[in-house]
Amino acid sequence: MTAPYNFINKVLDTFNSLYSRIKFTLEVRRDKLNFLDIIKNDSVIEFDWFHKPTFSDRFINYYSLHPLSQKRGVIIDMFDRAVLLLYLKYHSENVKFVNTFLKNDYPIEFIFNTTF
Repeated sequence: MTAPYNFINKVLDTFNSLYSRIKFTLEVRRDKLNFLDIIKNDSVIEFDWFHKPTFSDRFINYYSLHPLSQKRGVIIDMFDRAVLLLYLKYHSENVKFVNTFLKNDYPIEFIFNTTF
């Protein structure tokens, strides 16, 4: 998905109205808009998955005492971002994020049963 740069607030409002379980924010930097991962390339905006430089690949560990519903929610949120919300050319790189689930001890069967 692309949009003219001057429509960024309209895009933000539109995204926040579409996904009730995800709310987006906007952070403007020199050449990037760190909003759900928006990158300004020339006069268009592309959606990628933004990670802060301090991102550590850590989230709820599978063996934590959190309910399974929260663990499924983490997976669903990650796949929503990696596949549904991003500009097509970034899909393959972001789908590799599945490895982060494995680093957090999620069984591959649990990941696939949650996403498919």
